[in-house]
Amino acid sequence: MSALKASVEALVALIASSAQGAVAAYENHECDAPSLEGHLETRLSKNRDALMRNVRILEGACAQLCASLMPPATYMSMKAQGAIDVACLNVVLKAKVADILDSNTEGLDIAELASLTGLHTTKLLKVMRNLASKHIFTEVFPNVFSQNDLSRILKEDNPVSLVVGMRVDEDFRYAMCNLHRSMQDPLYSQSLAPNRSAFSYGIHDEVPNGTFYDYKFNRAMDGMAEINGHHSIVQEYPWCHLPDGTTICDVGCGVGIVTQVLSHTRVAWDQCQSKILTSGRVQFVPLDFFRCSPLRQITHNWSDEQCLKILKNIRSVMNPGSRVLIHDIILLSNKIPIKTEGCFSQAPKPLLPNFGVGSARLFSQDISMMALFNAGERTLDEIKTLGSSAGLTFVKFYDLLDTGLVEFEIETATKRYGRGEDHEDL
Repeated sequence: MSALKASVEALVALIASSAQGAVAAYENHECDAPSLEGHLETRLSKNRDALMRNVRILEGACAQLCASLMPPATYMSMKAQGAIDVACLNVVLKAKVADILDSNTEGLDIAELASLTGLHTTKLLKVMRNLASKHIFTEVFPNVFSQNDLSRILKEDNPVSLVVGMRVDEDFRYAMCNLHRSMQDPLYSQSLAPNRSAFSYGIHDEVPNGTFYDYKFNRAMDGMAEINGHHSIVQEYPWCHLPDGTTICDVGCGVGIVTQVLSHTRVAWDQCQSKILTSGRVQFVPLDFFRCSPLRQITHNWSDEQCLKILKNIRSVMNPGSRVLIHDIILLSNKIPIKTEGCFSQAPKPLLPNFGVGSARLFSQDISMMALFNAGERTLDEIKTLGSSAGLTFVKFYDLLDTGLVEFEIETATKRYGRGEDHEDL
């Protein structure tokens, strides 16, 4: 058997097993898989780890199989056309196509859809055909399009649509289209200052849309939390094993997603820490982030120098026994260092060690942070180095798939009180 044939058969087997595992994850939580044809909106389970572990393998195996068998010229041409999908998504978002189709369950003829959007019929038809070929919208009859579970995400009231909207509009127009120019410009190329990013180059330091852009950003952070599975941090970290008298301070909380999730799990607090609740030492206080200025100081927004300042400030007010939890995207390399490999799930062969396209979102986000803020995502070793430089000791790492949770303390001794990898085992 040739090496190529053996690799293809192994990839096909991974596709079959991971697809079956993904279906089982939906069934185990009594949840329908997303429908590309029907009109019933899928409700994904909050506990999606089993699903995403299978999807990560499925994505990586499908993409690697296509890359292995597709002619190289065709493959590279297809990759170069990614901007076309970005442009088409921008068209349907601005025209509110998903909102229009959502109230027409049988679908709309392209002429009527064009009339309702004010767009040219032939031009809109080409956009819709392209997206429908990628399963975004469904062409139920020739030139008749309807909604499906994927296109429903693009409705105006869905915060994920704001993530998509910012990426295909402002981020793409100002940052990605200027990435090469900013990397060659003498004033920008050698600087890691936030005001010397590709985005700053594109906007000339004038934020587009002013207050409305801030509103979009804040709402989009709700969408990012859904994309990254914000419930994982509540489910995976052993909150119930924290000692009596523990104070939780959500530093750089964005729009308060984790705090909101913790408040929604009050039942767990009632069961595990009822004494703390009845003593009045814990309060769940509602906060309107549209009337307050939310903090956005999370590590991937800042350079190493700035992150070190933030961590040192936190370290200065910590007591013995205090913990720092850094919740962010953790990058996997194609050659995972021996000292950290025990922390991560290993991709099954013949996939790349970092799951290849199964981890593509992480690397895309890294590029996005560089283009927007001259910052980026980090590997576990890079975060551990930052913590050590700030006077913190690494305790454990929790693999949350799309993100990770890195735990630090100020003492050298560590205590096991939950799942994760202890630094003494590395």
